[in-house]
Amino acid sequence: FHVGFSQSWTRNYEYVDDWSSGLAKAGKDQKVGFVDTKGNVVVAFVYDEAFAFSDGFAAVKKGGKWGFIDSTGKEIIAASYIETGCFSEGLAKVKKNGAWGFIDKEGKTAIDYKFNNAGRFMNGLAPVCNEKGMWGYINKNGSWFKCGEVFCSGSKSRTATGNNFQVISQCCFFIFLHVERLNKGD
Repeated sequence: FHVGFSQSWTRNYEYVDDWSSGLAKAGKDQKVGFVDTKGNVVVAFVYDEAFAFSDGFAAVKKGGKWGFIDSTGKEIIAASYIETGCFSEGLAKVKKNGAWGFIDKEGKTAIDYKFNNAGRFMNGLAPVCNEKGMWGYINKNGSWFKCGEVFCSGSKSRTATGNNFQVISQCCFFIFLHVERLNKGD
């Protein structure tokens, strides 16, 4: 159990995760669903796996494929993806036909499926890995930026050329304020 240790209703479930958007992911009979703060089932226990709600949607897996539901349990984006991440800043990373891309909240492709790996958007940028194994950041239009070198030691981080960086997420993810666009041939 992650939350509600002292609440008697939590004993009705195999586990209850942390709260997100007023709901907690819970497990029962080897399936996943979502409950409210009183333990009432809001989203039925019909999923094999699920992520917490983010940007109003939860990624859910059923029958070996991932899709997205809203907080009432209504399927918003059909389960058709091999892998997925959570929505962040209106986009979610999804894997289809062996490559990662990004979809919008209507399930439309926002950034083509062309990456070996991808992270979620934060402050307008997402980390991605191209077919050559090179990591960098893209913006919401899919344009590449090359990251500056970062040294991380405990809680202190700095670039090789000093303190000319901008924090874009926690735990040592930085990018120079002066970014270099990658050419397609790089």
